[in-house]
Amino acid sequence: MKEIIKQLEQLLQEEITEQTATKLEAIKAEFQQSKKNQPELATTEDDNTEEMSDNSADENIFNDLCNTIHSRVEKLTIAKATEENNHLIAKRDVIAKLKELAEKPMDSLGEAFKQFNELKDLWRSIGNVPEKHYLALQRDYRFYNEQFFYTIKIFKDLQEHDLKKNAQLKSAIIERLKTLSEQTNIKELEAGVKNLQNEWDEIGPTLDTEWEKLRDSFKELLNSIYQKIQAHHHAIYESMTQNLALKNELIEKLTVALQKEFKSAKHFEDMTKEVIAFQESYKKIGFAKKKENEEAWNKFRELCNGFFDQKKTFYDALKSKYEAGRVAKESLIEKVASIKNSYDWANNTQKIIALQKEWKDAPTAGYNSDNKLWETFRSHCDEFFEAKKKHFETQLNEEQENLSKKIQLITRIQHFIAAATLDESLNQIDAFKNEWNSIGFVPKNEKEKITKLYNDAIQSTMKKLNLTSSQLDEMQFNALVGKMKSNPEAAQIVRAEKMKLKEELNKLENSISQKENNLLFFAKSKNANSMLEDVKNKLEEEKKQAQIIKDKIKKLNT
Repeated sequence: MKEIIKQLEQLLQEEITEQTATKLEAIKAEFQQSKKNQPELATTEDDNTEEMSDNSADENIFNDLCNTIHSRVEKLTIAKATEENNHLIAKRDVIAKLKELAEKPMDSLGEAFKQFNELKDLWRSIGNVPEKHYLALQRDYRFYNEQFFYTIKIFKDLQEHDLKKNAQLKSAIIERLKTLSEQTNIKELEAGVKNLQNEWDEIGPTLDTEWEKLRDSFKELLNSIYQKIQAHHHAIYESMTQNLALKNELIEKLTVALQKEFKSAKHFEDMTKEVIAFQESYKKIGFAKKKENEEAWNKFRELCNGFFDQKKTFYDALKSKYEAGRVAKESLIEKVASIKNSYDWANNTQKIIALQKEWKDAPTAGYNSDNKLWETFRSHCDEFFEAKKKHFETQLNEEQENLSKKIQLITRIQHFIAAATLDESLNQIDAFKNEWNSIGFVPKNEKEKITKLYNDAIQSTMKKLNLTSSQLDEMQFNALVGKMKSNPEAAQIVRAEKMKLKEELNKLENSISQKENNLLFFAKSKNANSMLEDVKNKLEEEKKQAQIIKDKIKKLNT
């Protein structure tokens, strides 16, 4: 609305011409179209009132400016019409005087020619008249012009010469008319025939014997040329009518085509090609009548502009969406790059798989950007998994070697022969255990099987030594301590085992305290010897167990 008001203000500052009215009508049409396209605002009542107030103020300004310009155009039109009417009155006055001069008796030939030439000059000096009176004025002027020459009798000595000369001039005009009639450029044809008509009218009378023949030839050529001009304008009219129909047909087709719903960039690009094809077709169609041509063009242009505005809005939103996708994917690239060189294979494998899933769920950054970003992201992932592959290929070889070593060790344990003394045998078994613990990992699918074979072999060997349960328990605990301390998470495992032992020790100490109290009770009771002995035995056993647990805790502390 503000832009349209600016156009009116600029038009108001320009010089008022015949084109001003056309410009004003175009601006009015644009204003009416903008009102139709103005969206309804879903706001509060106060907001609507304020918006309506602003629109009303702008419309008042628009109407005031239109009225001012229209008033000036009207003044110009009135001034022009007044001027042409004044010219019409002036020329009619010249014709009246020319008629009077041609019909009245001549007292002085010199004075008659003086008046005639003055009227002739005056006629030429008078400007345009209303178009509808032009031919009638020319006819009357031509008639009384010729009448003047026919009525004067002062050229007796020169009359023959002048009449022949005029006949020659008019014959020459007829020849020029014949040549002009072959002209294909209608604008030049119209201008040329008017000029020759003016020249014909300026030429005086000819011999009576030749006048009718010259006049008829001249009129016949004029009629032929004007028929040609009229046929041309009729053909133009028909062509313009047809062109308007073709343009309206294109507008209808484009309207239907633009009713589709555009949801993707491909939809918009496909439709863009169609719209451009419509525009090319529209350009190839010729002109229609000015007013109708402008109306059709405004409709067509509005449809095209509406589509391209919609396309711009879509791509602006798409650009914002792509930017969000680019930022998200660059963040994922930074994350995978930060862990690709880490050897924490298990954790980082899960992290990278999670990042890959995030990548799939991340918004697009646009076709070109997505490809480039994906290449970078994938190269980091490939680098990590290639390193992991090489690592585990090496680890698998090592695990196979460790499996072979453990099988050999189990075979040696199975063929173990007890030494001369128990200590030597136990040392040898400890050596077996140390050697077992020093051998690295084996393949996971073999771990349970090989461990069972090893434990069975150790148990079988221990049975050969005839160890007591306490000795066996101590050895097993020592083996457990060694195993715990070789574990990467030794501190946590040792802490948990100590807590477990302390809980057992606490229970035993509570039981010992209870039994010691019971002993005092039994000492005061009669016939309690058998029960007293039993409690003493259990108490002694629990004290031994408590000491064993304390020794275990000490070993864990070392």
